[in-house]
Amino acid sequence: MRKFISVGQKIFLTLIILLALAFTVLTFLIVSTTESNLSHFKQDKAAVFAQEFNLYVQEQNEQLKTLITELTHIENMTVDDLSNTLLRLFNQGAVTDYWLLDNATQNLVISPEFIHTGSPNEVTAMIEVPTSSSIILPSNPAAVNHIQCTLTCNVHTDFAITIDSKMFTLFIITPLHHAVDLLQKSHSLQAAIGTVDFSLEQRWQAESLPSVYSATDLLHQALLGQLNSKFAQDAIFDIGIVKEQEGQYYYLIMLPIVNALAAEIPATSPPVTGQKYLLITMDISEYYLNVLKFNHNIIYTALVLFILSTSIFYFLTIPYKRRLQDLAERIPLLNKIDYKTFKKNKREYEVAFVDEIDQLDEAANKLVDELHSMQEKIDLERVKLQQMALYDELTNLPNRNMLTEHLNHLIRKQKRHNTHFAVMLLDVDDFKKINDGHGHSIGDQLLQKVANRLQAMLRSEDIVCRFGGDEFVMVADDILDLDALRVFGEKVLSCFAEPIHIDNIQFHVSGSLGLTLCSSSSMTSEELLRQADTAMYRAKVVKGNSLQIYDAELNRIVVDKIELESEARLALENDNFYLALQPLIDIKNNHVIGFEALLRWRHPVKGLISPDEFIPVLEKSSFMIQLDYYVIERSMKVIKALDNMGYTEQFLAINLSASQFLDPKLCGFIKRMLVHYGVDPQRVEFELTETTLASDIKVATKIMKDIRELGVQLSIDDFGTGYSSLNYLRSMPVNKIKIDRTFIMGITENPADRQIVKSTIDMVHNMNMQIVAEGIEQVEQLATLRDMGCDIAQGFYISKPIPEHQLASMLDKIILNNIWIHEFKLSREIKFFN
Repeated sequence: MRKFISVGQKIFLTLIILLALAFTVLTFLIVSTTESNLSHFKQDKAAVFAQEFNLYVQEQNEQLKTLITELTHIENMTVDDLSNTLLRLFNQGAVTDYWLLDNATQNLVISPEFIHTGSPNEVTAMIEVPTSSSIILPSNPAAVNHIQCTLTCNVHTDFAITIDSKMFTLFIITPLHHAVDLLQKSHSLQAAIGTVDFSLEQRWQAESLPSVYSATDLLHQALLGQLNSKFAQDAIFDIGIVKEQEGQYYYLIMLPIVNALAAEIPATSPPVTGQKYLLITMDISEYYLNVLKFNHNIIYTALVLFILSTSIFYFLTIPYKRRLQDLAERIPLLNKIDYKTFKKNKREYEVAFVDEIDQLDEAANKLVDELHSMQEKIDLERVKLQQMALYDELTNLPNRNMLTEHLNHLIRKQKRHNTHFAVMLLDVDDFKKINDGHGHSIGDQLLQKVANRLQAMLRSEDIVCRFGGDEFVMVADDILDLDALRVFGEKVLSCFAEPIHIDNIQFHVSGSLGLTLCSSSSMTSEELLRQADTAMYRAKVVKGNSLQIYDAELNRIVVDKIELESEARLALENDNFYLALQPLIDIKNNHVIGFEALLRWRHPVKGLISPDEFIPVLEKSSFMIQLDYYVIERSMKVIKALDNMGYTEQFLAINLSASQFLDPKLCGFIKRMLVHYGVDPQRVEFELTETTLASDIKVATKIMKDIRELGVQLSIDDFGTGYSSLNYLRSMPVNKIKIDRTFIMGITENPADRQIVKSTIDMVHNMNMQIVAEGIEQVEQLATLRDMGCDIAQGFYISKPIPEHQLASMLDKIILNNIWIHEFKLSREIKFFN
């Protein structure tokens, strides 16, 4: 994890680095300047020392020359007088050696040892006059007379003089230490002449000179002993160096004195063994300490300024750091959606001018305001979504989602505490009639009032949910046994005791209630709802505020239904389904105009299974669509079989279930079957129930028009049992209306039924449609319907449904030249097949 450093700290560290760099460069420049000044100082001193030393040597020889010249101008000057003067100078140490050579005879006239020889070569060898010699200066080397160094260094000078009209050459050797003395006195320094060898422990060897030099030897030796590096050795021959000895600082320089017999040696050359040097040592402690003090002061001043400037900057940046820290501490509150605390924790700082931090803080506050506003909107939308997800929009009751969560919670609670609870499913009886008859608005208000009554009946710990449509689910906790469950269910049904008033309309509403008790922790919410739903459908059979508690018998019925569906799938594979055809006759002339195809199931073990037993079960399964398509294709085959038997004019009516009618593949399938079997579309009629059409009239009408475009006929079956308005029939492409048998059964005894049938026939005729009466079982019913102007008749009186495999043997017994033979009865012959 990376270490945190604030912006202020980063700026502060950056400034420290820049200041440190600036002060380092400045100090370096100043110290370098000081060092450069010291170097110039040493260069100047070296040049001065060398120049003055040469001047002292030259001056010494000029004085001697002046003295000799003055002597030669004395009248009656003799050689003895000159010898006495030179001897005096010799004794004083001003002259080391002297020789007077007679130019004419080339004889040595006088010398300190009074050697007389007539050989000039011997004199020359003794004198050893150099061709050139000089002190070489570091910067301005110049020749001064002739200097020769052997054991000691001397100045060799020759004079041309005249004594008693004779020409003589005077050779004088003067010691060099007099110039050294003058240099010491004039500059208050210590100087000496000697040899140096850095390879030896005793590096400095002074000449055998007067005691005036002996005091300098130890100092020189100590200073030279510090020269260990080549740089220091080279520097001492160039411009000199500064060395410290016993707390004092000395300027030390060595100027080489070149032997006249050797070649000239550069000043910067390394020392040569046996070569003589002028070693000058000057005490510059005061000057050098001042230089060091100045450098130290510069460094200390830079350090103080650096600390002062960084301190000032640090204290100046503290407010910025605090403001940034304050903003950084508040920003995480945005992640926690704590906008109020973000604004509440803002600290006020007094600033003269607005800067970037203020702008950032202001932008953050604006962002917070916007986020707060957005959050409030999101919260409102979340509440709405939660309301939509968990509550019913119409009744404000919990919906299926919350019901499932609540049931799962109670199941978990039951596992922990072994508690019992009940699930009740209530269906409002005949609600569809109210909804269709009075409109959806009245239906919605009715559901709201039912919801309010149910809530009033329940305890605070119980909940009621709208399960869908006109169904409500109630969950009651702590119901211990079936008796308590029944009492609770009767209490719920009592909410329908009083009529419901809506817009001055009084509705007497009843409900069918299915109950189940959850006493096992292995139950699931889906299973509980299934049990309650099973019990509720059993209660609807009774009708009118009835309840049914789920028990083993109901469970057996459910198991039987599941088993029945499984067997039906197997029956379809094994071709155990077949069609039975019931004739339809023109009631006016008894012409057989068509048949209705009815599905039959012969079980290999259970025998013939009634349609009333398996159709209601299969209608609620996805298998029903597959079976319906089987019926359509089987009907096409039956039409071709009728053609082969000579019944080429009759149509075949096929029943469509609600799920198949809404299947988008229906039209395409019908078209393919008509083409595949070569069936005339006019010989096919599809029957729809009112309940199939009533769910959505507009959609149903659209589908019916698509089917009619194929050329087939459409009829509405069981008319009168549904809730469709006759006004909708005007827009539907329907050819026939079939009156339900419940009205036909009472047509001869019940005037009301007779009036309903008569009115229906008249209205259908007014819409240019044909009407079919089904369920005719008596001749009186047939006669009455003929008198009323009914178009088509169907029923057991005419013929029971005939199995498709018995058509060839049975149709000829009831039909002659396409006319129904009413005298012939087939009830005994075809009873077995129904």
